Order: sequence, then C-alpha cells, then structure tokens
Amino acid sequence: YELTGSQEYVTLAGLFDHPTFLGRMARNEDKLEREHANFHEPLAMGAWSRWAITGDEESKAAFGNFIGLLRETRAYATGGTCDGERWQAPGRLERVIVSTETQETCTQVNFERLADAAVASFGESEARDWADYSERASLHGPVGLQRKPGELLYTTPLGVGVSKGRSGHG
Repeated sequence: YELTGSQEYVTLAGLFDHPTFLGRMARNEDKLEREHANFHEPLAMGAWSRWAITGDEESKAAFGNFIGLLRETRAYATGGTCDGERWQAPGRLERVIVSTETQETCTQVNFERLADAAVASFGESEARDWADYSERASLHGPVGLQRKPGELLYTTPLGVGVSKGRSGHG
C-alpha cells in the first residue's frame, strides 16, 4: 500500500489482524493476563505500521494503549514485562519473586522495538519517556543476557535468591 496506494494491500494485511486483541486495545481494555507475549507484540507493531502508513486512528489507539498498558501495569524496573512468556495480572508481581522464567529476552527485544516506534511517533515529552524506557530495557535485558561469554540466556530471572545460573532455559 505504501508504494502503490492500492487499498487491496490494506485489505490483505487485515487478514493477519487479531481483531479481538486489537479491538480491545483500541478500547483500552486490559485483557492481557495469561496472553502469550511474543504472539501479541508483533500484532501491536503491525497496528503501528498501519497507522504510520495509512493514518488509521483505531490502529494508533490500539498501539498506544497496548504499549501504555504494558509499561504502566506490567513492566519491571529492568524493562521486561512477562513471566513464563505470558503476562500476569496488572500490578501483580508476586509470581516473579519465585520464578526463574521472568523477562523472556525475545519479548523484551520486541517491546523495545515498540518503544522505539513510540519515540518516532509521539510528541517530544512522551518520546523522551519512551527513549529512556528503551535504553533502560536494552541495558538490563539483551545486553545483560549472557550467563558467561558465549552462553546466552532465554530468560533473566528477577526473583529473590535466583540467579542467571538458575534460569530454567539455556
């Protein structure tokens, strides 16, 4: 669509939507509990792309509400957002205290991409907040995902008394 202006490409792209998810996000309804993080983050990036290319306001709302919900209700100080590849109830971090499956690296990288899209899309003040978030998430996530040189982690455990050496993955 961006190259041709042909509406058929927007229609075709819509076949990959997940309307129950994007519709809830457009209405700012928080139904993320137990949803698989890595499935939904690319959908939000698709909503951002549709808005950036077509100006679709519902897609903009879905994108903005989604990233806002994650940052405000599920993000750890390190920038990660999930546990066991799924989001927990908003504001409920008690499972993280005992889990070794927090802060799954792929979801953190995907959320950084969403934050970078927010930097490119929103006003100066909000863009600055998202840039700070993205930098913090990068430094405390992917950059720190090595257990030892050449040995990468799938998750970074955050709980009390846990360490990279006790992660259940990789």
